[in-house]
Amino acid sequence: MIVGIKPRLYPTFMLLDIGSDDTWLQCDGCIQPNCFHIINGNYKYHDSQTIKGVTCDDPLCVPKRCSPTGNKCVYSIEYEGGASSKGLVLSETFTFPNPSDKKNPFVSFNGVVFGCGLINKNIVLFGKSNENKIGGIFGLGTGPRSFLSQLSAETKMRLSYCLSTPKIPPQPSYLHFGDDAKIKGNFKTTQLLTKNGNVKLTRYYVVCTGISLSGTKLAIDPKLFELKPGEAGGGFVFDSGSDVTFLVEGAFNVLEKKVIDYFEKNYKLHPFKGHKTGFELCYHNVPNNVVKPWLVYHFKGGADFKVDSNKLFLSFDEKKLLCLSVVILKDAKVPNILGARHQSDHDILFDVQKNEVSFSPMPYT
Repeated sequence: MIVGIKPRLYPTFMLLDIGSDDTWLQCDGCIQPNCFHIINGNYKYHDSQTIKGVTCDDPLCVPKRCSPTGNKCVYSIEYEGGASSKGLVLSETFTFPNPSDKKNPFVSFNGVVFGCGLINKNIVLFGKSNENKIGGIFGLGTGPRSFLSQLSAETKMRLSYCLSTPKIPPQPSYLHFGDDAKIKGNFKTTQLLTKNGNVKLTRYYVVCTGISLSGTKLAIDPKLFELKPGEAGGGFVFDSGSDVTFLVEGAFNVLEKKVIDYFEKNYKLHPFKGHKTGFELCYHNVPNNVVKPWLVYHFKGGADFKVDSNKLFLSFDEKKLLCLSVVILKDAKVPNILGARHQSDHDILFDVQKNEVSFSPMPYT
């Protein structure tokens, strides 16, 4: 996308995050160690001709946070894993590619509210840090400050995407909105939960009824995936901003034991503890002929979401180390998370007006 107007254009890539509402860019004024490296540099918002501040009484200053001095709206976001971003709330012109219209290959929107990140801690983006092209987070939750809601006349509260993994031949990822957001083939659909009691939900919650490993349903109590009363957490969400999948400890322990039993019974392989990957379960020197198990998430209405073995397990250290791409959720106030890696190579359509999510595996998987 492109931020601002000529001659002060700022082209950048953003990390797609359906798990939060706020879009933010790292701005000039961010000082190490509270910022990350970007090849194109930080966004120089002071030089923009179209930048505007957002006041505390603006409808999009939600939640209402004000700077200690003046009437400036500020934001503060904390992500799972300890990452966080703080800064000013501003409005600016954003321009997006429009490949479906050859006569107008770009479309611009004025006065879009976003965050100007000045204190960004523990932000870990994909790839090597010195080659990073990502300037911030593209928030596509359903709250009022989300791009999906701000531009609802165009998005119609619909988005679809496919997160493609590296392969030969390469397959492109995509992100579509409104009438362009479609899904084809033999897709499954399940309900999106919009409220927890009287609390409006702005993340994409679904009802998960269980998990299977290579065709065997695991003995996981479905209550571990249920929303807790009020704002006490729980539940199960789709979240593209999280690379890996998080499960509460009770569910993770059942899955971990089943994986350990599988590798021990079939290949006499045992977990390897001497690693520093951040994952709970890893194996060392796994032979190439090992057939890894696959996973299925069972959602309400018979909507089964399959995760193949190459996404359920990650390879490290020149493929000498194999790790389960699921980690324990340690914060009781956070829902179980179906992360980006498990979602990859699926067409996924969110229709907020119908309160539905549909998905199907891409034909090349």
